[in-house]
Amino acid sequence: MKGLLPIYRATTRIKVAGPLKVPAAMYVIKEGEEIVLIDPFLLPESETQELEALGKPTLILIAGESHVRDAEAYRKRYGAKILANREAVPKLGVAVDEAFGDGETLPGGLTAIGMPGTLAGETIFRREQGKGVLIVGDAIWNLQRLSECGWMLGSMMRLFGWPEGLGKMPKLFMKDEKLAAESYQKLLDYEFEQILVSHGQPILSGARGLLRIVI
Repeated sequence: MKGLLPIYRATTRIKVAGPLKVPAAMYVIKEGEEIVLIDPFLLPESETQELEALGKPTLILIAGESHVRDAEAYRKRYGAKILANREAVPKLGVAVDEAFGDGETLPGGLTAIGMPGTLAGETIFRREQGKGVLIVGDAIWNLQRLSECGWMLGSMMRLFGWPEGLGKMPKLFMKDEKLAAESYQKLLDYEFEQILVSHGQPILSGARGLLRIVI
């Protein structure tokens, strides 16, 4: 795991259909006695040891309907509670210990920012750290080249309107384009310097200005 203290990042490739995979990240936040996992997947043994050296995971946050990943495995192994946006709960397929809504304060020093109009219950987590950090699921991507997903999947994503570089979810996947546009604009009401994406490279400086350009 790589440290963006006190946030840690681990990466893998997640299956989306058959052998097709996309680059993906999970984030770990250590805040006092809390160890919060965001969109977790199973780690290799060496990184599992790094995680456990931080402490026993206590909470799991799911950013949206397509990011359940291995949340249940972490709950079984560590007894961690699973939290998700109440709008996403019916879509997740796993039991949720606690539901939250837009604007609520969460463990790990996080605030939930709902993204209506994108995917059901899609949530961005903001942490008051430095000039502000956004931790994002599917609402914002930053793949520098779609070929990072392989030729076949990259070609399909290009066809469906996925951007290369920093960009928002393609319109094809949005539940309500007008409502989604309002959600993206709402992000600019917050101060943030960094965007830690699930898919692609994190932006560690000037993130708010860059996001303003693409939305």
